[in-house]
Amino acid sequence: MAYVILGLAFFGILHFIYESIIAPTLRAKERMDMLALSAELKEIAKANRAFASSKAYAQLSESLNAILHGIFSLELLTVLRLINEIEDNVDIQKKLLERRKLLDNLDIPEARAVRERSLKLAIRSFRYNVFGWSFYVVPLLAFFACLGKIKSLMKSLIAMPSADLFRLAKTAEPVTKFA
Repeated sequence: MAYVILGLAFFGILHFIYESIIAPTLRAKERMDMLALSAELKEIAKANRAFASSKAYAQLSESLNAILHGIFSLELLTVLRLINEIEDNVDIQKKLLERRKLLDNLDIPEARAVRERSLKLAIRSFRYNVFGWSFYVVPLLAFFACLGKIKSLMKSLIAMPSADLFRLAKTAEPVTKFA
């Protein structure tokens, strides 16, 4: 039991270090990169007036701003809730499909590159936001992976004579008679 408490304390300290030092630093870098992408998109729009007044520019700019302002809320439960909402709402599905087609088929290669990099930044931000859970989930997954082996071992231990079991376990003497 002491090992469990020590293990949980260790993982809690790791989680605290990650969530209070490492993750904010990584998120700040992602935020700065997203601001740079937004500035790059504005430069592309300045160079191409037709693009600046297009629906594609407005939606790409809105997409960058949404990622920029939502970078800290890209967490597993939020994404799962959004997926459920999208699956349940046909209107949202249609709007998303239209927007995605428009953004995936941008005519200007530089704008397309901005879109691709923004997607990579959003995915990285999501990874940074959910990585803190790994300090708890990975040990649990390892435990459940070992559970099958433990069940097999228990079948053997139950079949073992009590004198051998206690001798191997180096514990109290076996009970030879029942009260």
